[in-house]
Amino acid sequence: MRGVEKVGDGYRLTIQNKYSTGMTDCHIQTVSIWGRGDFAGIVTTKELALPPLALVRVYGTVVREVDGMPEVKIEYLRYWRWMTFNFSDYGRDAGVSRFDKHLKLDGLRIYSSRVSGKYYAERIEATDEDKAQVKAWWAANVNELRAEFEKVSGEQEKATKSDK
Repeated sequence: MRGVEKVGDGYRLTIQNKYSTGMTDCHIQTVSIWGRGDFAGIVTTKELALPPLALVRVYGTVVREVDGMPEVKIEYLRYWRWMTFNFSDYGRDAGVSRFDKHLKLDGLRIYSSRVSGKYYAERIEATDEDKAQVKAWWAANVNELRAEFEKVSGEQEKATKSDK
């Protein structure tokens, strides 16, 4: 997701399409670095608290085209924040995303099961503004993220002990 804008009784998301086979590792969602272009998604909701540059999966109906970009009325939306998804290099780049026009991946290993902020920034060529938004979101949510990590770690530890 490359942008969010409040409109009327909802939000307009700018989404960069990425190919997906549904492949996952045990701990991370994997999508292709390549895709088929950009589209807009309209979601009707009072609040939308998505982290910046999240991976989103949407289902809906194309309702119109605005300036050559399809607009989808979103009926279902799921998201993954940074550190919960990665990229692979399957599929063929259609070369029609405005966000990939100057993408330089030479020398970068696309797939990694151990991701970081730098991993994402390099592979999507995040702007300084993008990086600042992500950094601010993580800073504002650090306590909640730590609590979530501790909860999941505790559940994994309990499951491991019960397997023995």
